[in-house]
Amino acid sequence: QEYNNYRITSRNSVEHIYPQNPENQIQHPQIEDDYLHSFGNLVLLSVAQNSEYSNKSFRVKKSMFRDRRETYDTLKSYYIFQKDNWNKIEIIKHLETMISKIEEHYDAK
Repeated sequence: QEYNNYRITSRNSVEHIYPQNPENQIQHPQIEDDYLHSFGNLVLLSVAQNSEYSNKSFRVKKSMFRDRRETYDTLKSYYIFQKDNWNKIEIIKHLETMISKIEEHYDAK
């Protein structure tokens, strides 16, 4: 069965996919707080997972995510890491997509 390994786990640490304090600010300049701290840029992870990602770039985080082939951190992370890059435009698109999916789910009830 497709979901035999599904587990509910505690996720109580907020990860910024676009980092708050990028390691390389030339390649990843600071972005405005409205984008940085928006739902489109945030995922819930365990404290350990969040520490691993730290302030690494999107590409490094994506590579780390893909190296965990047996499990996903979160489905939201999965959708984000399907992108080729991560910037303000992608954050806005992801925010709108996630809100739409939430609205569709609750409107269907």
